[in-house]
Amino acid sequence: MKNDKSKNVQFIRPINKIKSKVGKGGLPPEVVDNAQKIVDEYVKDFPTIAESDLKKISNALKSLEDDKDGIDHDKAIYIIHGAAVDLKSNSGMFNKKLIEKLAINLANFTEGLTTFDADTKEIILAHYNGIRVLTANLDNEAIISQGDVMLQELASLVRRYYKKTQVNNNI
Repeated sequence: MKNDKSKNVQFIRPINKIKSKVGKGGLPPEVVDNAQKIVDEYVKDFPTIAESDLKKISNALKSLEDDKDGIDHDKAIYIIHGAAVDLKSNSGMFNKKLIEKLAINLANFTEGLTTFDADTKEIILAHYNGIRVLTANLDNEAIISQGDVMLQELASLVRRYYKKTQVNNNI
């Protein structure tokens, strides 16, 4: 049985103020082409850009080990997470998909961390070393071809860590 009220439905479309301010359509093709040329030109700088983010991770880990700077675990994890997110975005922009996937895995791992222990350190170091090796060997197909295996193993390592910590938290 049909409801008679359904015939009186009125769709309301609010005025799109943003569209009236910025106009219709996308970017002109010249702007897109120019942006792509810039990205293509600076792709050779990716290792330098990645090195900056890797240095942040390394320094945060070292500070935690030495405990000289009085850095707390939350701050160090925050620094590592931020560097992983930066690596993810930069590697994605320069079409370094494998490094991007490793950085995503690291960012996802550090996002939920509340403690820093030997296991978390090893997982972060494994991601750090993997990204470092891939960044240093961007033109080496033999190493890059093994990257998917490394990614799968690191993802498995993270899953095992969470399974282990979940079991320990339930005890």
